[in-house]
Amino acid sequence: MSGCIWSLIPFPILIALYQAIRFPLTIMMGLSETLLEEGGVIYEFLANSGFVSSANSAYVQISQSQWLSNHVTEFQNFISERTD
Repeated sequence: MSGCIWSLIPFPILIALYQAIRFPLTIMMGLSETLLEEGGVIYEFLANSGFVSSANSAYVQISQSQWLSNHVTEFQNFISERTD
């Protein structure tokens, strides 16, 4: 048992890292879930800009963050139009 315990210690760290990678918008960027749900600002931008998620439902935030990073200027314009 003393030889196996050291190999079990990294598992909680790996699980936390997996969650951070799987949910980059909410965990790593600290965005609220309400922004990503229907009626939220980010949801509206993605719907209006033609975003279609072909990813597995477990990895939707990864594809959303890739889309947002590829369309940063359009997203900035969208946000500035909503605040004006």
